[in-house]
Amino acid sequence: PILAIENMPRKDSWQKSAFCLTDLETFWPNFTATNFTLDIGHCLKSGEDYLKAIADHHPHIRNIHLHDGTKDQDHQALGTGILQLNSLLKLLDKLSYTGFLTLETIGHENTYSSWQTLSRLTQ
Repeated sequence: PILAIENMPRKDSWQKSAFCLTDLETFWPNFTATNFTLDIGHCLKSGEDYLKAIADHHPHIRNIHLHDGTKDQDHQALGTGILQLNSLLKLLDKLSYTGFLTLETIGHENTYSSWQTLSRLTQ
């Protein structure tokens, strides 16, 4: 099995002990065998640069939780928040990312809409 640590939103989170992306980045130099799940929506909520994190640390990212969001809410349908989806997909392609890309929206309508958006952009 592959164990991966996930970044969590720092501000207004009920998980007070969880690590935001900035905290996790301190681990990367010291734990070269550590894998990560990068949650894009949690980065959006915390105001963290997910594109830079992917570019800098993609060999250790095994799973990406994909959902849109804002600083106030995450797990939204793609295209309804501040996610730079085209830039993200281009970067993943450029880096030949082979890990998982997990659509993590809440609700049937948001998931279906997001699936349609992804299908349209990746054809």
